[in-house]
Amino acid sequence: MGLLLLATGIGSAVILNQREGSPQPGQQNTAGQPSAGPAAGPLQIAGVRTFDPQGDPPNDENNGEAKLAVDKNLETRWRTVKYLGNPKLGGLKRGVGLIVDLGKPVPVSKDDLRLSGNGTNVEIRVPKTDPSTVTKPPTKSDSQWRTVGKQAKAGSSATISLKDPVTTRFVLVYLTSLPKESGGYRGGIYEVGVV
Repeated sequence: MGLLLLATGIGSAVILNQREGSPQPGQQNTAGQPSAGPAAGPLQIAGVRTFDPQGDPPNDENNGEAKLAVDKNLETRWRTVKYLGNPKLGGLKRGVGLIVDLGKPVPVSKDDLRLSGNGTNVEIRVPKTDPSTVTKPPTKSDSQWRTVGKQAKAGSSATISLKDPVTTRFVLVYLTSLPKESGGYRGGIYEVGVV
């Protein structure tokens, strides 16, 4: 009888210990140490640059403002130039955007965007070749990137979940249709968050 009670007590302690969040195999529960679980918040952004391969000159789309899309200030933004005629960049380009550098290859599952205007078509892309091995972002053509998530007619905020998580250092936020602004069409990104 005593042995049965001891075995029951040990079993209950193990179950209670697991419910209270004790580390599972492969995890650590030490303060300041990472666990094996997914990241809890936005990933660190090491840098950002514009992407405009069809521009004249190429990749010059208000370059000086690119850093405003990752400055954690919702009052500042990166803007496209103003396009006339139609929201698809005036029929001049397939798209423009920002390349976000995460500093090293990390698993990415979604992008949180704060945009200007209403009606932005936006795609999330990663390098077409194995993105976990790319050390320099491709800048010559949008065909060097593959789409892993998108949203049409986004409003002031968009959360775009990737079809499948991707390990990559570089993420392209690619605008293909722009909202109305100032007598034309202009896109804007107040903030990019990558999770």
